Amino acid sequence: MSPQLITLIINCFVGAMIFIGFLWGVGRGLYKSTFRLVFVLAICAVMLYAAPTISNFLVNFDISTIYPLEINGITVTSLQNLMMSFIEGNAEISDFLNANPALLSYAQQLPLVIVNIVVFILGVYLFKFLTYPIYAMLAHFLIPKQKKDEEKFYKQNKHRFFGGV
Repeated sequence: MSPQLITLIINCFVGAMIFIGFLWGVGRGLYKSTFRLVFVLAICAVMLYAAPTISNFLVNFDISTIYPLEINGITVTSLQNLMMSFIEGNAEISDFLNANPALLSYAQQLPLVIVNIVVFILGVYLFKFLTYPIYAMLAHFLIPKQKKDEEKFYKQNKHRFFGGV
C-alpha cells in the first residue's frame, strides 16, 4: 500500500465520522427546529389574513371622533383622506397623478399598503410574544428530551481518563 492510499483511507474514515456526527446532530435538532418553524408559520398565516382587515380599519378610521387634529390647515379625518389632501395640496404631484390615472389608483392605495406591512410585522411579533407560553408548554411535552444519568456520566469520565492515559 502506498502512503497516499493510507492517507486517503484515514481521511475518508475521519470524514465519515464527521458526517455521521453531523447527521446525528441534525437528527436531534431537526425535530425541535421543525416544531418551531410550524408554529411560526401558523402565526404568519393567521396574520396574513388578519392584517388586511386591521389595516383597512386603521386607514379608514375617523380620527376626528376621538381627537380633532389639524395639520397644515388640513383637518385630519382618516389616514386615507390625509394622504389625498397632501397629494392635492402639492400641485406638481397632483398634476402628475391626474395625467396618469393608473398611478393615481396606486397613490390612493399607498397608505393601506404601508399600514398593512407595519400591522403584519408588529402583529407577528406581538402574536409570537403572546403565544410563546403555549409554544413552550407544547414543546416541553411534545419534544423528547435526552436522558442524562449520573452513572452514565461517571462511566464516561472514567473511560475518558483511561483513554487519555
